[in-house]
Amino acid sequence: MSNFSGSAINEGFIVSVNPLTYSAEVQESSSLDTTPVECCFLMQHTNSSETGSLVSIFPIGTKVLYLVNGVNSGIILGAVPTSSSSEFIDPDVIGDDPLATMQSNEDFRGVLPTDVLPGQLSISNNKSRLHVKEHSLDVRAGTASMSLMELSGKSKLITTADSILHRNALLNLEVLDPGADKAASLELSAFLNNKTAQGSFHTIEDVQEEADFFISMNASNPLDIKYPLAGGKGSAGFSIDSKGVVTISGNSVQFKSNGEVVQSWGGAEESLNRTYSSDVSIKSGKNLSLVSTATSILKGSVLELDGSSSVSIASGNGKLSLIAGGTANLPAIPGRDETLVLASPSGGTRITAGSYLPGVGSATKPGIRIESDSGGDVHLTSTFGPGGAFTTGSIVLDTAVPASTALSGGTGAYGVVVNSPNTLLGGLPGVGDTPAGFPSPWLAPVPPVIDGYVKHFHFMTTYNATMVATLTAALAACFPPISASTAAPLFSGAMAGVLTSMTAPPIGRSLGLHCY
Repeated sequence: MSNFSGSAINEGFIVSVNPLTYSAEVQESSSLDTTPVECCFLMQHTNSSETGSLVSIFPIGTKVLYLVNGVNSGIILGAVPTSSSSEFIDPDVIGDDPLATMQSNEDFRGVLPTDVLPGQLSISNNKSRLHVKEHSLDVRAGTASMSLMELSGKSKLITTADSILHRNALLNLEVLDPGADKAASLELSAFLNNKTAQGSFHTIEDVQEEADFFISMNASNPLDIKYPLAGGKGSAGFSIDSKGVVTISGNSVQFKSNGEVVQSWGGAEESLNRTYSSDVSIKSGKNLSLVSTATSILKGSVLELDGSSSVSIASGNGKLSLIAGGTANLPAIPGRDETLVLASPSGGTRITAGSYLPGVGSATKPGIRIESDSGGDVHLTSTFGPGGAFTTGSIVLDTAVPASTALSGGTGAYGVVVNSPNTLLGGLPGVGDTPAGFPSPWLAPVPPVIDGYVKHFHFMTTYNATMVATLTAALAACFPPISASTAAPLFSGAMAGVLTSMTAPPIGRSLGLHCY
């Protein structure tokens, strides 16, 4: 079949095809009783070594032109197009055909869906087509298509397919639309640490090991990004589920603004609100908890704790300190220099220490101290005014059984100690203490005045002696006779020194007691 000089060109149709020999048997159209001629297909493109070519095999029944030599063999030159009338072109085809309105009565392309303009190449069969244009390449196989083009100096790749699977040494990409009522999905897995683990294109199912980066999209998780952590300790990533819940995970999570970390969770250092240039507000329609197993610090130039119904500050087993540093905002005059204010306008105030029932602190009997370390005044005042119908309350100093574990009452075990060289008892009826910053109205005493060594009030010795005698009798009655003879003398002996101290005058300085 290598010599076709002087051969004739006939028209016929293919009756059989042999892909193994790239040949077909062609029956001459004008003489159906002749023996079919075995013909090879014409290669439209090849080189001297036949390593590159454009080949195709026509199906049985195709009308062709073939060249026949004198030894009953030939070569198929091409298919004979069947002309069609433009009146019978499918309307959808006309809509896709830019030259459809310019067609004559006869179209030698047959029913091809798109025009082939000068300089273009189109190869198609029943379901697939390759269309080469000057600035684009279109490939279509059924409903799947791909277009490569150049527009204004920019390259563009457009693909359409229900499912896409792409694999190379670095990553797997699979877009799947299973059809029917099943949701579509996208899976992207990358081999960032070991590119050889993926395998070659010819063995795409032969994946040597698990990928180390994943991106997926599906109905239950519209976005899921995962990077497995070393040692099987979970994964770092970002996800959004179908309910709109956003999850960020990892050994450490950081938020940056202008290159600076503004929030960080996990890792060696955790920070929240490191630097903000505007107001920050944390609100909750329900409970809000800020919990730390170590030290919690709240700082601000002005710090406010405002509870619309109540405020509770508890210090577990540790110590609670309220310290007001700095100086007063008001003019620094005596009596108007407060930096710590405890006020309860709508209720009373109670300061307690220790526990009513025996507890951990019972051994030391925790007390209460109100001190002025700078030598300032200490006021215990019940102020009269409109809120109290211009009346005052009582100030009660009550220590019925003065047993001090700290020996604050001295060797006399005093329950109340007024330690001042000049004490005023009494005053002007109805005249109370003056407001803060104003001198008190109390004047020097008028006769009769008792000024000198202050003796103990007579009821001290009388009352306490009676009390000791009563307790001694009670001990004798409560304990058995054997122990009563020991317990009662021990108690009365211990109290004897106390009674003697109570009846003795003060030593070392004189005290003044002024009474109106």
